[in-house]
Amino acid sequence: RVGGGGLEGKRLKLRNLLRAIRHVETGSCPLPAPSGDGGKSVGPLQIGYQYFCDAWGTGESEVRWKTKCQNLEFSEDTAIRYWSRWCPWALQFLDLEALARAHNGGPRYTMQLKTARYWRKVRESLGEGEDGKDSAVGKQDWAWPRPSPPSTATKLFEIELYTF
Repeated sequence: RVGGGGLEGKRLKLRNLLRAIRHVETGSCPLPAPSGDGGKSVGPLQIGYQYFCDAWGTGESEVRWKTKCQNLEFSEDTAIRYWSRWCPWALQFLDLEALARAHNGGPRYTMQLKTARYWRKVRESLGEGEDGKDSAVGKQDWAWPRPSPPSTATKLFEIELYTF
């Protein structure tokens, strides 16, 4: 199901994203990471029980979830398996925004405004913050396309839109 180099190969390709998610979720604190969301999320990537079951199959025990997801490598594998199930296209094309937002908001992440805010935090942690400074994770060797300022035509359109 994961294919294309298996979990280890995917983990290597996504290393910077996974580190950034960990930084946003737990501040990259030492393991074991504290539980979040009132005990509903565990481990360095703050994985919830339903997320865990979606990744590994139904019928998994809560004890296994709480213990295994404290392991960084297992948590990363869980995230990759989850993405493989819910947004395989984003995994195939390395759409880091879609992957981060799906991690935070689930399969219907586009319906939740909070996932856009979450992506901004992850992007800043990747080293592409709006302030132009290096991040806690480190400057990456790629550049995210930055939106250009709106053109005069766009501004005029917006003004006309609000005058009706």
